This record gives sequence, structure tokens and C-alpha cells, in this order.
Amino acid sequence: MSEAAFSEARRPLQAACAAIVCAALAVFAWQTAGANLWLDELFTLILVRAHSLPKLWAGIVTGIDGNPPLYLTLAWLLAHAVPTSVATSVALKLANIAVTAAAILALYRVSRRFAAPLAAWSGTFLFAALNDSVVFVALELRTYALYFLCAALAVWLQQRLTEFGRTRDTILLALVYAALALSHTFGIAHVGTIALAGMLSAWPDRRWKLTILAACPAIVAFAAWMPFFAQQSAVGRPYIWFGPPDASALLQGLFSSPIAMWIAIVELYGLASAALWLWRKRPALVLAMFRSARWQPQRYAALLVLGLSGFALTIWTVSVLWFPMFVPRYFTPQLIAGCLLHVAFADLVVAIARRRLTAGRPAFRVLMTLVPPLLLCAVLLSGDSARQQIACADSTGLPFERDFVHGDVPVVAESPHIFLPRATYAPRGELYRFPLDWDVVMNYPDRTRGNATDFHIMRNLKAWARNTAIMSTDDIIRTLPRFLAIEHSSRAWFHNLRNTRDVVADRLAEVTSPSGGTCTLWNVTRVTARP
Repeated sequence: MSEAAFSEARRPLQAACAAIVCAALAVFAWQTAGANLWLDELFTLILVRAHSLPKLWAGIVTGIDGNPPLYLTLAWLLAHAVPTSVATSVALKLANIAVTAAAILALYRVSRRFAAPLAAWSGTFLFAALNDSVVFVALELRTYALYFLCAALAVWLQQRLTEFGRTRDTILLALVYAALALSHTFGIAHVGTIALAGMLSAWPDRRWKLTILAACPAIVAFAAWMPFFAQQSAVGRPYIWFGPPDASALLQGLFSSPIAMWIAIVELYGLASAALWLWRKRPALVLAMFRSARWQPQRYAALLVLGLSGFALTIWTVSVLWFPMFVPRYFTPQLIAGCLLHVAFADLVVAIARRRLTAGRPAFRVLMTLVPPLLLCAVLLSGDSARQQIACADSTGLPFERDFVHGDVPVVAESPHIFLPRATYAPRGELYRFPLDWDVVMNYPDRTRGNATDFHIMRNLKAWARNTAIMSTDDIIRTLPRFLAIEHSSRAWFHNLRNTRDVVADRLAEVTSPSGGTCTLWNVTRVTARP
């Protein structure tokens, strides 16, 4: 095939690839939409089942969810719009997958501004295929897909505003910036990062004033939300659920996986080598890249990579040295930096191929067109989510206590990660109870840092949803003459119960999870106060 013939066939070939990816995406959605949810996703499901928006917002403010209200508001509207025959979790998960795909499409549109069409095509598909966090964002029934979409749209619209300075771009960017600020607590910081990258890339162009104007609604929205955020933050007292991060957390926040990190290192090395070669051969061109309006999109992409990565690194450093606030998923817009890096490297490969290849150039372009989408299809059809694994499962993957849960004997699960999924999905879910005990929070802060947050969230959930399965320790002892107890080695409720009261209990079963935690099932027949 000649290069001219390939140019004619490029669009039909890309359309065929896109159709194949859509088919794989549909299969992927079908396979994953009905999967069991984990604790935080179940909180989402409980909240969106509220009978009204004011009821939903009241639950958000109490801290049952820790983010601004945009995602849950949209999820509530969707959940109450779909037919009752469609499960709410399925509808929301399918929407999340669609939102993630839309975010990737927006990044493709951005990439077209600074890279060759073939490089934008292949780099975007490679990003979707090689970054584990893309699948996490698509499957996680929380705000992160919307967070990713708002950031991607903001990047795209900021570039449009920088280039064209049109009123409609200013209005659209203002709306998206406000949505980004209301999609996650760190959203306002990413508004600043994206806006600053856009302004610096075109400095001293006077259109920077339009960027400031577009960012104002986000600032107002963030300021309006702050009093409610202060109420949400009360669930982290007297200590928050996570400690100072380690290097692996930074790795996950920046690259998502060790493989993605090594790929990024190779790409950065290739781009740096090309930059040094260009500086030796054509220094005037390199200087023009820093000043010429022609190279503004490339400067914008580079500033975005530096800004997003620099922000994540700064928060990680602050979390290590002073106050912990680094959780990798809080930096979902960092995905954009990974995508832009893939596209930039693909653009370098395409440029080299144009210079070096002659007869083999059309075949190379066919491979660049076909391989990345097919790789993404393979990832979609072969991937699985570790979050579907059941906590405290036996060798068959089922709840280890299932053979002992029968009749009307309640089961007290001291971890909400065990209690809420069991109460939702177990055959006798109505038998499960969760214990509230402030003494455990105060006396065992080092057993698990989640004690305080779990206590506040579950207490607020009990009041908000009128959930009678969430009980104080005194109520459990007073109303349950016999019960089963699931003790987890990282929790302290049953340990504290035996230390403060006389407990008669028999060990029925025990299992150790792959992560190292041990779950023990106790048959408690008597609990009495110590004299």
C-alpha cells in the first residue's frame, strides 16, 4: 500500500478500529456492570436512593460521602430517571464508563492541537490501554470518572480559549471549571494548575484575562462549599483515616503502576534525548519553541505535565513532612499528564519514521493505527477488578462464615468493609450488625486509623437512613443474648469487648486474607459486666 493510498484509507480504518473498541467496551461494561460494590461505592448507592435531593444533600454534608455534591446530585438524577427494572448500580456504572470514554475523547481532541493525527490517535489509545487507573476510574462508583472528565474538558477548553479567545469558549470553560471545583475537594487546585498552564503558554498574550474571568465561578463555587466541607471533615476527628504516605503511594499517584512508571521513564528519556539533539543541531528552533505562538500548544502540554505532576509531588511532600492528605485517587487529573506524555512520545516516533522510513512508512502507519486500539480491546476483555474480591473470604471466594449463619442468630461484624457488603449481598444480610463504640476509637488509634472515621460515618448513616442494624455496644449486649462475631486482626471492637467485659465465646472458623489480615468467627453465648 502506498502512502497516498493509506491516506485515503486512514479514516475508514480508524472508524473500523473505533467500532471494534466500542464493541469491546460494550462487552467490558456487560461483564463488570453487575459486579458487587465495595464499602465506599455502597455509600454512594445508599445516598442516591434518597427520596429527595435535600435528603441526599443532608447525607453528603454529614460526611457519609466526603466530596462536593456534583457527582452524587447527577447520580441521583440519573438513578431516578431510569426505569425501575434497571438496577441503580448498573445504570451508574454504565454512566461512569461512558463518562470515562468521553474524557479520553476530550484528551484526544487536545492532543490533536500539538501532535500529528497519527500520534494523537495511537498515543491516546496506548494511554487507555496501559494505565491501570483508567479502568479504576471507569469502574469506581464514585466521583472520579466525573472528576477526570471535568479536568479533561477543562484542559481542552482552556486550549481553545487560549487559541481563539471567543466568548463561547470563555462561558463553556467557566462552567467546566465550576464543575471541576465541585467534583472533588482538590478540584479547585487543578483549576488553578490548568489555568496557569494556559496563561503561561501564551504569555504575554492579553487573553490571560479571559482565563481569570473563566476561573472566577469556580472560586465562588469552592468558597460557597467550604462551610459544608468543614462539616464533612468532622468525621476525621480526633484522627483521620490515613497516615503519611510512602513512596509506593507517590508511585501510584503519578504513574498508577510500576510498569506504567518504566514506560514513562523510557518516554521521558526519548523526549529528553530528542530535545538535546535538536539543541545541538538547531538551537534557534529550540529557542523559538519557548517564544513563538506557533509552539503554544506544545508549551501548554509541557506545562500541564509539569504542573499536574508538581502539584501531586508537592502534596505528597507536605503529607510526609507535616500533615497527611495524600491519597493517590485524589489526583485523578494526573492521568492527563500520562496521556500527554504518551502522545508526545508517539509524535516523536512518527516524526522519526517520516525521516528514516521510505518503503516501509505506510506499513508503519498501519501498525500505529491498528495496534493501540487492539491492545486496548485486549485489556478490556481480559481485565478484572480486584475490588470485587470479598473481604474475609474462604478458599472458594465466598464469605468464610456462611456455614454458620442460619436461623435468627445475628452476626456482629466489627469492620464496615465486612458489615455493609454482607448486609447488602449475603443471603441472610438482615442478620448482620455493626457495633458503635467510642472507647474503641479513643483507646486503639494505632490498631487502624479508620476507627474514628468509621465510627462517625456509620453513626451518621444510622441517623440519616434510620438503619437499625447499626447499634451501640450497650444495645448489642442488652438485646442480643447470643450472637456471632467476626473479628478482624486490624480492628479492635471484639478485642476491647473481651478486655472490658466477661465474654464466653467459642472460635468457630478463621481465615487469613492474601493481604495478611486474619478474620475469626466467634460464637458469643454470654457477655456480662465485670464486677
